[in-house]
Amino acid sequence: MAASYDRIRRFDLADQAYAQAIRLGGETVQVLNDQGYSYMLRGNLGAARRKFEKAYSLDPGNPVIANNLELLNGSRRYH
Repeated sequence: MAASYDRIRRFDLADQAYAQAIRLGGETVQVLNDQGYSYMLRGNLGAARRKFEKAYSLDPGNPVIANNLELLNGSRRYH
């Protein structure tokens, strides 16, 4: 649900959905990664990095998280 809200740029509702997901299942790798991507979409690169790094610490072999960190690093160079 939260990722769907991100796609339509309803970040207020996305935040609520992420909070609910965390209440129900904890801060999973998937939720952390998706939250990081949400923050990246809205230009909050610091928060995005924190979420991606936390997800990466839980699953350092995850290629999706590694790619998102690389994308973030590219974004930082140009912003």
